[in-house]
Parts: sequence; C-alpha cells; structure tokens
Amino acid sequence: MAFHRSERLLLGARTRRLLAPLGLLLVLGGATLPPADAASPRAGTATPAASTKITPAPRYRPRSGVVERVFDGDSMLIASEGRVVHVRLYGVDCPEKGQSYAKKARSRTRALMAGRRVRIEQRVASDRYGRVIAEVFLPNGRSIGRVLVREGLAWHYRKYAPQDRDLAQREKRARAEHRGLWSRPHPVAPWIYRHRVE
Repeated sequence: MAFHRSERLLLGARTRRLLAPLGLLLVLGGATLPPADAASPRAGTATPAASTKITPAPRYRPRSGVVERVFDGDSMLIASEGRVVHVRLYGVDCPEKGQSYAKKARSRTRALMAGRRVRIEQRVASDRYGRVIAEVFLPNGRSIGRVLVREGLAWHYRKYAPQDRDLAQREKRARAEHRGLWSRPHPVAPWIYRHRVE
C-alpha cells in the first residue's frame, strides 16, 4: 500500500518510537523509516564509519568471514563474501562501556578474533538495530561467546537464550571460581546497567 508524501510525513518520530521496540521496519512507498534509536546501537558503543556499507541482516545470512572491527566484547563487523555485516554474539552480554571488565572483554574479543576468519551460525534474523544475531566460531571450533562467559567476561543472556544449558553451566563455573567480573563483590548485569543510564 503506497502513501502520498504528505501522509508519510505524518508518520514521524512518534510512530517510529512506538514501533522501534517491536524491531519493525516500515516501508512506505519505497522510503524506509529507521527505528528512532538507530543512531546509537548500544550505549557507549562506537558506530561504524559512515563510508562502511553494512548489509542489513534480513537480506543476507553470512556463513563465514573475516573480523574487520570489534566494537565491544559482543559486537563486531565481519566481512563476508564482499559484504560487511554487523554481528551481535548470540546468548551472551558483555559489560558496557563504563562498567568493570568492559575493556577487558573487548580486548579479549579482539585478541581472539581481529583479522581472523571465523564461522558464523546465525540464530536470529536480526535484532532491533539490524545486527545479525549469531554464534561465532574460531577456526579451532571454539565459540567466542562461550569462551567469554567461561572466562568471566560476559553474562549468559538468559532472556534471549533461556534453553542454553551450556552457557548457564559456564557462567555458574565462572562465578564459583570468581573469574573475571565475578571477582567483584556485586557485578551489575549489562541489561540492568543500560536501563539505569538511559
């Protein structure tokens, strides 16, 4: 169904704010309205350079690629078959910028992945920011997200991976051994921290 330009203007910021939490993209007469918060994928997260053309997740399912840039512990750009895809690690949540262990999580992810060829297993088409949600594996078969959780550099993100017993066990062991962020007396989960700073 096509709308005239004047009708599209009426569907402004308020409509985008209402639809953004649902992760919907509106396509109105050939014009795409981005989510209201598309300019900032995550609090404290760097955005890709304007010259980098990122392929939207629903249009492309990457299977492997080379990690070009690591934004934080759980978000990166991967070049795959001539495209650049923004990937968010499945089932894990690393500390946010400003939290303890955020820099260590990013550094560890960079050390494991930067410039390396990785295998990508997409779990969800995309999140509300258009990022591919995927489990990313090193050439030796290790899952980056699972390594981060086991080393105490990420939480098991139960909201989005509730049935993943392996992630739950890795987090439980990291807590018991006081690894990484679990060495702190009261670590704050990133999803709670993001809510506080918004």
